[in-house]
Amino acid sequence: MPIVDLTAAEAGADARRVLSVTGPDARTFLQGVLTADVLAWPRDRALPAALLTRKGQIVAEVVAVAAPADGDGTGVWLVVPSDVAEEVLGILDKYLVMDDAVVAAADGICVAFAWSDDAPEPTVSREAPGVIAPTVHPAPGVLVVGPLEWTRDRASASQWAEPDGFERHRVTSHRPGWRREIVPGRLPPEVGFADAVSYEKGCYLGQEPLARIHARGGVRRVLVAVAGTLPEGAAPPIDLSAESRADAGRLSSWVAGPDEGCGLALVHRDVAVPGTILVPTGNAAGTLRVETGPIGDDPGIGADRKARAKEVRAQLRRGR
Repeated sequence: MPIVDLTAAEAGADARRVLSVTGPDARTFLQGVLTADVLAWPRDRALPAALLTRKGQIVAEVVAVAAPADGDGTGVWLVVPSDVAEEVLGILDKYLVMDDAVVAAADGICVAFAWSDDAPEPTVSREAPGVIAPTVHPAPGVLVVGPLEWTRDRASASQWAEPDGFERHRVTSHRPGWRREIVPGRLPPEVGFADAVSYEKGCYLGQEPLARIHARGGVRRVLVAVAGTLPEGAAPPIDLSAESRADAGRLSSWVAGPDEGCGLALVHRDVAVPGTILVPTGNAAGTLRVETGPIGDDPGIGADRKARAKEVRAQLRRGR
C-alpha cells in the first residue's frame, strides 16, 4: 500500500497543514463558512470542502476529519494547503464572532495519504491521538492524521512513495489538484470540485453566486481527462486549441507513460466531448484527445431547460 507524507517539504503543492476547530459550536461554525454540509457529515469519513470568498471564488480547498481526542467529540481538524494555511486561519478567525469555538494551528499534527484496495480500517477514537479516515479527496484513499510518531506507526506496513506516485494516482483517479486545477479565484464547478459543494444546506460564505450558477445551468469551463502524447519534458500549464475553437482550454496536469501519457485539462464545455482532439498552441508539439465528459461538474438545474430551448430554436430555424 503506497503512502505519501503530505507534511514533507518535498510534497510541493501537495504539502498540507492541519488547523483545529474545537468547542461546542465547532461544526455549526464551519457549516456557515465551508461549502460542504458539515452537520450531515459522518464522523468516520473525511469531508472535502472549500473556503470561498463572498463572490464564490476559491480561497482554499479543505478536507475535514473528526478530531479524535477533544473531550466532547465535536472538534474538527482541517487539512489545508500549506501555502494558504495562514490565510485560511485568518479568515476563520475573522468570521468567528458569536460561536463558542476556538480556531488554531494544530502544531505537531501530521498528514499522510495512502491508497490501495487494502487500505486501513477507519479509526475514529477519542482515546487515540490520531484518525484514519477514508476520503475521495485529494484522491481516493485514506488520510492518516495525527502526531508524527503515531502517523508513522500506522503507516509502518506501507511502502513510502515518492510524490510522483501520488500524482499519477490523483490524475488517473480524475481528481483536481491544488495549484493545478483548483486555484484561488476560480469557482468550484469550473475546476471539477463541485462534489465539495452542498446545494441543499443553508447559507455559507460564497453560497449566493454558486446558487445562481446552479439555477441557470452550469459554467462554461469544465474539467476533463485527456490522453495522448507530448514532447519529452513538456509540462503544464499548456494552452490547447481544437478544430472548433482556438481557445479550447489548458492542460493543467500531466503524467507521462511508455506509449501515451494522461492528464487533466480545463476546457470549454463545447469541447468536453470524448474523442475531441486537442493540440498545444504555439510551438509545442503533441496531440491529446478528450477521454471523458465534464468531471466534478455542476450542470445546474437549468441545464435541461437550456437544452430544450436550444432544440426549440433549432426546430424553428428548420421550419423557416
